[in-house]
This record gives sequence, structure tokens and C-alpha cells, in this order.
Amino acid sequence: MKTTDHILDYLDALLRELFNWHKNRHVSVLVLINQVLFTGFEALAPVLVSSFLLGGLVAYTGRTFLTDLGQNQLIYDLIIMAVVRDVGPLITGLIILLRSGTAITTELGSMRVNREIDALETMGISSISYLVVPRVMGMVFSLLILGAYFTLMGLFGAYATFFWLAKIPFTDFFLRFTNALGAADLYIPLIKAVLTGLVIGTLCSFHGLRVGRALTEVPQRAIKAVTQCVLALLFLHGVIALISLSLGGM
Repeated sequence: MKTTDHILDYLDALLRELFNWHKNRHVSVLVLINQVLFTGFEALAPVLVSSFLLGGLVAYTGRTFLTDLGQNQLIYDLIIMAVVRDVGPLITGLIILLRSGTAITTELGSMRVNREIDALETMGISSISYLVVPRVMGMVFSLLILGAYFTLMGLFGAYATFFWLAKIPFTDFFLRFTNALGAADLYIPLIKAVLTGLVIGTLCSFHGLRVGRALTEVPQRAIKAVTQCVLALLFLHGVIALISLSLGGM
């Protein structure tokens, strides 16, 4: 029975290879670098545009609404919640899923159909070690990098909106933002980025390896991978939010 036939066997093999990845780095570092470049660099434009628009929209809507309520000081908490801690990491994950996650499933599925993976395994090269591990790690690294860019561009979009509406100086914006920022607002996005990368890389690779011999199975597996990843990400982010609230913002 292949290690990709069942999800538990696949996860067991993946965890073992992740812990032993340093022993196989001579065959998988190039794959890892290519994955980071494809996921982290080439996806930079849509992430930056999305974050700028989100920051500007939250700042405009929040300032207008909270001003009417006389709660202007809460606008920075709203920006932190939307751009930094909650909405931003989820949007970044969904962008990467739709762009790079589907590409992983399609690529591995095509390799399975063309018997390239069978050839690797015949030569004694583990498909999990050589193909899956660097893609999972590349997803994690890329989401950490893109998460930082998303936050910075989102804050720039929020400040640009504030400056357009009320000519607020940057120093005033920066001081109020940092005063509203808590420790949890720094490490919760990191936790979400790591777990999101693991979920997308693991599920998309699994479905790519599960493709049989028919080429028509590739898009079917890609659809299943996207559906399961979306549900898993929504569940994951919801659980983290509930834990954060139960611990008083951690």
C-alpha cells in the first residue's frame, strides 16, 4: 500500500520526512527555493493590491461610522483586527490557495499521470521527501513573508485614507497605531501563517499524489483540494479566534 493511499499514512510519512528533511536537503533545496519564489514572489502583486484596498476600505468605513458614534479611538483597534490579526491572514491564505495551492495539485497530479513520480520511487527517491516536504515548507515561508507585506501595505492604505480625509500626520497615525497594538496582535498572525501554510501545502499535495492514471482526475482533485482547504482554513481561523477571545485576547 502506498503512503498516499490514506490520509493518515500520508500525514505519518510527511511528519517523519519533515523532521528528517535536513538529511535530504541535497535533493530538495532547489524545489523549496522554486516554491518560495513561485508562491512568495510571483503572488506579491495581488496580495499588495488586496491589502491596500482592505486597509483603505476599513479606514474609510470605520472612521465614518465611529465618528458618528463618538468613538474615534476605536478605529485603530478595527484596523488591527481587520488588517493585522484576523481578516488579513485569511485573505492572504485564500489568495495563495487559489493561485499556488491549485498549481501544486495540478503539477503533482500531472506528474502522477505521466508516471514521473513512479520513476522517482523506482529510483529509491521518496516522493514525500523530494516533492511534498519542500512544497509544504515553501508554503509556510511564503505565507510568513506575504503576511508581513500584507500588513505593511494594509497600514499604508489605511494611512493614505486618513491623510486624504483629515491630513493626519504619519507620526500621529503611527503612535496611535502602536499604542493600540498588543502582544497577541504580533504572534497570532505568525501562528496563523504557519498553520495556513501547513494546511494548504499538505492537502494540495495529498490530492495531487492521489491522482490516478486519467488526466481528467487532475481538475477533479484540484477542486477537492480547494474545497477542503477553504473549509479547513475557516475552521482553523475560527478556532484561533475563539481561543483568543476565551483567553481575553491572549
